[in-house]
Parts: sequence; C-alpha cells; structure tokens
Amino acid sequence: MEKLIIEKSKWFLFHSIFWGIILLPFIIGIFFIAYGLLRYKYDKIKIENGTFYSRFGLLNIDTKTIPLNKISMVSVKQDIIARLLNFGTIELQSSANNSTISYPFIKNADEIVKQINLMLQKF
Repeated sequence: MEKLIIEKSKWFLFHSIFWGIILLPFIIGIFFIAYGLLRYKYDKIKIENGTFYSRFGLLNIDTKTIPLNKISMVSVKQDIIARLLNFGTIELQSSANNSTISYPFIKNADEIVKQINLMLQKF
C-alpha cells in the first residue's frame, strides 16, 4: 500500500513566535513560543493503508480517521502570501458525515492535493 506523510509548513510557527516576541517582556511570551513549537512537532497527518489519519492539538487532542473511499472531494486554499511561501490549507469533504475538514499551514499543499487525488482514484 502507498504511504503519504504530510508535513506542516514552518510558517505555522510564525503566529506563535510573533506573539511570543511581542509578549517576551512578559513571561507569557515564552509560553506562546513553546506552544507553537510543540504543536509543530506533534500535529500529524498521514495516509496509510487506504485511510486518512490526522492528530492535532496538545491539550485538546483532535484525532480523525477517514477511509479514503469516504472522501468525496479534496481542495486547497491559498492566498497570495501562502502561494509565495509555498503552503496552504487542505480541505477534505467527507461523504460519510457530509462535512468539510480543514488542515491549515500544509507545506506543498498543491502537490499534496494532487497525490491525494491520485490515491482517491484507486478507491
């Protein structure tokens, strides 16, 4: 079976580091930086054995598992800055519960969507 591991863009850290630097004179700034670094490390998305797996969060962990045959559409959203910095938001529409799930700050989002669509054609 094919396996695809999807990585977040390092630009995901910008928000946390920006506020961490602004608030650095205060102790809370260190927590913003640490939270961003830990989220970057522990947020995971992968496709393995015909199933899409995702795990996000530190305190409130959100885990989703979707069989590829239940995914009806995959799309990517990018503004001008995201296109220039090579990241985007991947959106999955699931036919199982008729909902859309968004995954922001995905590195090489266009290529990832192409690979996911190729995997979906096999199911």
